[in-house]
Amino acid sequence: MPVVPVAMIGTEKVQPIGKRLPNIRRIGIIFGQPLDFSQYYGKRKTIPFSAP
Repeated sequence: MPVVPVAMIGTEKVQPIGKRLPNIRRIGIIFGQPLDFSQYYGKRKTIPFSAP
């Protein structure tokens, strides 16, 4: 199953930090090329995870 990256542009104008009610504005949405991660399906993690 491909993963489609999505970016939402202009959301900081719709809901500014600290404001309770949103503004009515248009936002932009950009869709990227689908990414295929099927080559990693079923593979074991090789990078150990550790918290600092």
